[in-house]
Amino acid sequence: MKKIFSNLIALSCALVLISGCDSKKETAEPATEAAAEKGAVEATDDSKAEEKAEGEGEAEEAEAGQWIEVPTYELKLRVPEDWVVKQDDQGVSASSPDDTTMLLLVGSKSEGLTSTMLNELRPDLKFKELEVEKVAPAIINGMAVSHGQGTAVLVKSDMDQEIQFLGYSIKRTGDQVATLFIFSQAEMYEAKKDEIQGIAQTLIETAN
Repeated sequence: MKKIFSNLIALSCALVLISGCDSKKETAEPATEAAAEKGAVEATDDSKAEEKAEGEGEAEEAEAGQWIEVPTYELKLRVPEDWVVKQDDQGVSASSPDDTTMLLLVGSKSEGLTSTMLNELRPDLKFKELEVEKVAPAIINGMAVSHGQGTAVLVKSDMDQEIQFLGYSIKRTGDQVATLFIFSQAEMYEAKKDEIQGIAQTLIETAN
């Protein structure tokens, strides 16, 4: 009888020990899960912070540059900081440091893009063999514009240069029309395309 009683006591102690171990294991598992969840949340927060910092950096980069304005037509746009800008009463022109890309923002007598119209934009620039395609209405920053793109030849004293361009006609007060013409050397156009389109999308009215 004593032996049986001793065995029961031993069995009882063993069950208590096993129960205690299981309890510790169960306690440890939620703690481990909680730590893992906390780590995941912290990692997500760090990722969001990095994305926010990157977004802010991109926004600052997008905001970089110099604003150029044509008061006569109440328009302005932003070009890269290192572009060379020339301005007079008729409008403004700007060119990249390597002279592979240029824009003109001036008044014109018509809304369409023609060689005659382009040759009136700046006396020192002459264009020929203009081919306009994909002409369509568009909206830039709330302004209704006529948008086209195509190819032309820029006449030069040493050797004529084939170009590709984006062109925009913007109706202004009364019968006034402003023309934004951005072009690049044909072989450089694809590499410059995003920059050219980005510049065009900064066009706004000076009242804004």
